[in-house]
Amino acid sequence: MLRYTEALGSRLGLRVRWVEVPFDGSWALAGEEGAVDLVATNVAPSPQRRAEAVGAAFSDPFMYERRALRVREADAGRYATICDFGGERVGAVRGMNAEIDLRRRVQTHAPAVSVVATDTFPELYELFHRGGLAAVAQAEYYAIDGSVIPSSPPGIVLVDHHDLVPGQREECAFVVRGASRGLLEAVNE
Repeated sequence: MLRYTEALGSRLGLRVRWVEVPFDGSWALAGEEGAVDLVATNVAPSPQRRAEAVGAAFSDPFMYERRALRVREADAGRYATICDFGGERVGAVRGMNAEIDLRRRVQTHAPAVSVVATDTFPELYELFHRGGLAAVAQAEYYAIDGSVIPSSPPGIVLVDHHDLVPGQREECAFVVRGASRGLLEAVNE
């Protein structure tokens, strides 16, 4: 997301100023007067999120995601699916599709897994790096053309790739403040 947003700012001749916010409800910030002009948090434009983003609009999709679990490379042989994490703690950022998907899959397939939710990625990754989590529920990112967008640091692998809704792409969009004239059209170019 960082690279996409910085490239967008450069292309449009705009200065990007990052504001760190909890993910849950972030899409509504573009609808609040004066909050932000653009929300760049890998938002999947669900009907509920569209309804909550009053005064804002979602851009055309610029990438898509598939759900996955982030594990340490040394542990990759132990884990293939959520079912392999019985008795372990797996984390996600609160309100993200990753958390929604993780809770649903744990309830259905792996009730012995403990779900841990944090407000931000830095909190989540710190907990993972300290050994407090066996895995992180997140996504593998793909360009619209289907090519993988590398996003995992060395020593990390993604396992248990699956669609949030089987057979359906989970597309990501920017959320643009309606009062920012011409910005949505420029983002969609």
